[in-house]
Parts: sequence; C-alpha cells; structure tokens
Amino acid sequence: MLPIAGLRAAETDDSAASIPEILVTAQKITENVQKVPISMTVISADTLVQQGSHDFQDVLTEVPNLSFEYGTAGAGGMGMSSSRGITIRGISGTNTTSVYIDDTPVPVSIDPRLLDIDHIEVLKGPQGTLYGQASMGGTVKITTARPSPDSFGGTVSADGHNVDGGGFGTFDSVSLNIPLSPDLAMRVGSYASYEPGFLTRTYDDPSAINGNFVSGPPETVSHVGSASSYGASASLRFAPEDMPGLVVEPKFMGEKTFSNGFLATDNSTTNYTQRRALNVPENWTDTFYLASAAVHMDTGIGKLISATSYFYRDSADHEDGSDVIQQLFGLSTVVPAPAATDLFSEQFTQELRLESDIGTALKTTAGLYFNDALSTYDENIYSPGANAASGGTLGTDVSYLSHQPGRASEKAVFLSATYSVTDQLKVTAGARDSFIHQENWNNTYGYANGGYSSFDLSHASRAVTPRFSAQYQITDNHMVYATAAKGFRPGGTYALPDICAADLAAIGQLPGQQTFNSDSLWNYEVGAKTRWLGGRIVVNAAAYDMEWSDIQQAVRLPVCGFTAEVNGASARSSGSELEIMLALAEGLTFGASAGYEEAKITGVSSSGSGNLYVGQPLNGVPKTTGAANLKYEHATSGLGRAFFRVDYDYVGSSLGLSNSPVIGRVRPSYALLDLRVGTTIDDLQLSLYGKNVTNSHPNLGDEVSEIVETFGRPRYVVGPPTVVGVEIRKKF
Repeated sequence: MLPIAGLRAAETDDSAASIPEILVTAQKITENVQKVPISMTVISADTLVQQGSHDFQDVLTEVPNLSFEYGTAGAGGMGMSSSRGITIRGISGTNTTSVYIDDTPVPVSIDPRLLDIDHIEVLKGPQGTLYGQASMGGTVKITTARPSPDSFGGTVSADGHNVDGGGFGTFDSVSLNIPLSPDLAMRVGSYASYEPGFLTRTYDDPSAINGNFVSGPPETVSHVGSASSYGASASLRFAPEDMPGLVVEPKFMGEKTFSNGFLATDNSTTNYTQRRALNVPENWTDTFYLASAAVHMDTGIGKLISATSYFYRDSADHEDGSDVIQQLFGLSTVVPAPAATDLFSEQFTQELRLESDIGTALKTTAGLYFNDALSTYDENIYSPGANAASGGTLGTDVSYLSHQPGRASEKAVFLSATYSVTDQLKVTAGARDSFIHQENWNNTYGYANGGYSSFDLSHASRAVTPRFSAQYQITDNHMVYATAAKGFRPGGTYALPDICAADLAAIGQLPGQQTFNSDSLWNYEVGAKTRWLGGRIVVNAAAYDMEWSDIQQAVRLPVCGFTAEVNGASARSSGSELEIMLALAEGLTFGASAGYEEAKITGVSSSGSGNLYVGQPLNGVPKTTGAANLKYEHATSGLGRAFFRVDYDYVGSSLGLSNSPVIGRVRPSYALLDLRVGTTIDDLQLSLYGKNVTNSHPNLGDEVSEIVETFGRPRYVVGPPTVVGVEIRKKF
C-alpha cells in the first residue's frame, strides 16, 4: 500500500499538483512502490519533518491494521525496555513481526529515534521468502539516508516543548553530509533528548495494599517516567570512479536511553499516580549499537550484494515487587523487593544475494543468509527480611535468582524469480529454506522457584516459506495483483520447576523440559494500486485472509505464577485496507487510510489449549484503525512559505490478554489529534505544534511485571498527554 504519510506534495513549486512517485526496496530491488505486488505503507523523510516525528511509535500509528503495544514482544518481554511489540494484521506475540535497519534484523522491542532517515517501509503479510523468520504478520524496514559526494550540507534542529503535567522537554539534533572526494562521502548525525515524566509516585502510602501495612502520610515523587536519550550515527559511501559498479557503505549507529520510572498507570490510564507501600524506585535503561557494511558490485551475471552487520544491545529494568511479594507469600509485613532484570544480546548477520536479469523477461534474486545470536537473561529479586516475615517458612531472602544464557543460529537459502509473461502480466514465485538451532541454559534459585533448578535445553527447526504472486498492469497507472505467501515462527523449549507440577498436570504436561512446535500461517491477498487524473489522486486497496495454525500460546499457570508455552489453537485474521492521497489544489494535499480486520481463534485442541476458546479475539488487536492528514502550503510575500498541517489517528478498542488471559481487559479506543503551523524562510523553518491536543489517554497495553502483577492493581502503559512545542530547523 502507499502511505498517507509517505506521499508528499512538492514543497517548492505551487504549480506541482500531483503525487510524486516513490522508490522502495521491499523485494530487495529498487522499484516504484505502485508496481510492487505487496500491500505496504511508506513514510518518507519529508513526512517525518512535516510532522516533527522523532519516535518510532508515533509514526506507526498512521499505518492501517497495525497496532503498537507493550507486553507482546517476548525476548524477556517484561518491564518497559524489552516488551514493546508491533502487531500487523492481527498477528501478535513473540517473533511475529520483524524490524530491519537497512539490511540488518534488529529486535522488534527497540525504539530507535528517527534521525537521518530516508524512509520507512511497512510490508504487510508474511515476508518469509526474503526476510525469514519473525515476519509472519509483516516487516518494518527503516532505511537510513546515504552519503552523497555532490555537495556539503546538513540540518540543525532545536525542539523545545512542554508536556502537560510533566514540564519542559527538548530534542536537539544535527546531521551533516560531507564530500571527501569525488569517490568518497561521509554522513554523520547526533541527537540528545529529554522527555519529562508526567506521572507521580507515592510511598509509605496506606492505600497501596488496603491500608494494612504502612501508616503514612504518603511521600510524593514527581516527574516519574522522564527519559533522557542520546545517540549518534556515521556512515561512508565509497564509489571509485575507476571501478564503476562498486559501492562500499560502512555504517555505525548507537543509542542509549535512561528513564527514572515506568509510564504505567494503576487501574486506568487516567490515573497518573502510582501508589506504593515502600520507597523502591523503578527505572529502565536501553543501549544498542549497530555496525554494518554493505558492498554492491556489478558482475557479469548480475549485481552482487554483501550485507554484514554486528548488533549489540543491553536493556535492564528495575521494578518494585514489594507489594506483590507480600500478597503472594502472606508475609506479616511488607519488605523491599526490588526486581532487577537484564537482557543482553549480540548478533552477527551476513547475507549474500545476487540480483540478475536473465534475458528480457526473467529477473531473479537469490541469496544465502546466516545469523548467529548470543543472549543472556538475568533476573534478581532479593527481598531482605522476607524469611523473617514468613516466620522462617521461606528459608531464604532470595525470592528469585536466575541466569539464562542462550544461543540461536539461523542458516537460510532463498530464491525469488519474476517472469514477464506479457508486457502487462508478471508472475513471481519464490521460497526460502531456513534451518534454526537454539540452545538455552537455565540456572535458577529462590523461594519463588521452589529451590534450585538447572536445565540444558536445545531445539532445532526447519521451515520452507514459499510465496507466489501475479500482477496485471491494466494501464501504466493501474495495477491489480494476487498473492499467496507463507510465514512461520520457530518452535523452542522451556523448563519449569517442580512447584508447577499441579498447574502443568492440568494442561497435560510435566515439570522439566518441554517442547513447543513451530507455528505457521498462509496469507491470501488481492489488491489494486491506482493513480488517477495525471497523478493527482492515488487510491490503493487490499483484502486479505490469513490462516494461522498451531499457534504458540503462553499459558499463565495460576498457582505457581509461571507461564507455559503450548501449541493449542488455530486462528483466522481477515480484513481490508484502503489508502487515498489527493492533490486537491496547488499546495494542498489530503491523505486518509482505514483498516478493518476480524482476528479470532477458530479452533482449540482437546488438551493443552490453556485459556483459549473459539471466538476469542487475538491479543491486543483492534478491529478498526484509521488516519487522516491535511496539509496546506502557500508562498507569502514577506513571511516565506507558510504551512499548516493536521494529523488525526484513530485506534479502535481491543482485548488485552497479557495479564488476564481468560476474561481479558478491554483497551478502549482512542484518537490522537496533532496540529502544526509554521513557515519556511530560505533555509530556516520555524514551527509551532501541538500533539494530542485533545488530551487523550491511549492505552498501549498491559505492563507485564517481572514478578507478577499486583493483585487488584492492573497497570497500563499510557501515551503522553498534550504536548505543545516550538521547533527551529536550519538547513545549510
């Protein structure tokens, strides 16, 4: 699909009243988005500037049939730093959506700042043929800006804003393009930001646990959830004139974020006070680095591309578990129980692919892929005084101490071929054969674990993911297509201690090592991509049906508090998407999008289905999503080129199952309204903006606690309230 946001009217010529064409690399070759038989949304760098968007999350709200929530990402999946997830077309959960920065797969839970970005592509439906595992629902690709030897230039921006109830925040950035020679260019950028917290935390608060354990009066900590972040990037582009067809592009980027608390509200998203018994501050940090090198070389048999990368990440959460430890173990008093988790990972990725034209009718892309990932998940919950408060029955003050290193490797070979049957009809067929091996070690101790346990786990998966499509170019401006594609998610192993024996028996399992299988789905899709009236109107539409089998489901065990993984159900997600862009008049553009989907469980197994039932909505999936924007630009006689933009995003209600797997929790619908007005005078742009001007309280999902959620106190991640700010941008 084409974007409401990625399409842009020309910004320097009032006579240009058409929608420009956009080039994408969805099929790993450069082509016009209107010729690609995939439903996709593209968000351009110009749109990011027009909206003043710096956050990944802000941009994704514009994509139909896409939702962004906490508590679904897995890979640790708890707290705030590693539980962010993206759901596309109703396919939610661990490893169901892949995220790429250029040619490098990165964890879906990272939140990269949108600095020096060329464009973002959101590919809908399984992309397993070209992108492998973790792309069942779709793939999000962030394409960074490339250095150019043509001229020196850059942009400096300063943003100051006020968050309602939080205070003053900033986002400052600089990016430079530096030609070094006719063959060599460099691009560098950096940013620093501060987002004020708008929540309040109390401690020694008698209302925290029914008023039974602390006397008060409550003490107050303000500006909880504030976050400081900074990052930098640098890239080179070497294209020697004496070696035409060779391009070498190394790149480095890194970011670090620290927050003094969780943006998680108690009981409802309108309650901005977190009431606690003890003074145990919460915070989280997230750091990642990405080093990559891409080499493009023309050969006698086609273009050879090598993409090599190293990715490093360390994310940590510190959460207050004092209240729930008292509830779980019936302690005579509340003792401090800070819960600390750390998720460390590093991965090496190598892809080689060859793009070839065989004759005039056949184009092929063939490749080899290798990924090797190391990870360590550590969790430490120490509760001094707990044993004494239990009357000595716990035997230790260590609640839970776990060290879980792991390694996963993937090897794959893929081939995709497009054949032009006629000038108008093209057919594409492709497949990927993937081999995945996982090893995990689990060493755990503590009274919440029932003592000490140790497990060595391993699992191997193999999957073939084909894709078939046919596209018919009715005219140069009108194309229809049909696609069938398979996606998969590898299975794995897990182990639970003996204290879960009764819970596991209820779902037909035993303590110790258990295996869950790979799940897979087929997506059947038809669509049309059209341009009308000389490019003044673009209308794209798609309808799809996704059949999901052997769903991997996390089943909450009610007595021991752990979760088990089962393959217990099948599901269907079917729906439609529509995107429209209009060049209404000189300088005036309008865009709108809408998505509708039904995503429900269609069958459950006789045993092992846990809490699933036929007709149950899939976790966190809204039936309806929509967005619209209107932009007007006009050249004035004395105030430069004035502009006005309004953006409206709507996310329908959904059912959250992360902490309430049987009944679920209704996540109400919400709408976000953003306004921006300003002017561009030569190379200087000034703008005044308001975000969420109606002060909506979006529910972004349940916060999945590192221990378990405190009974009677659900926590919801909430988006920021009204923000008003000023931004200055200078190009040179």
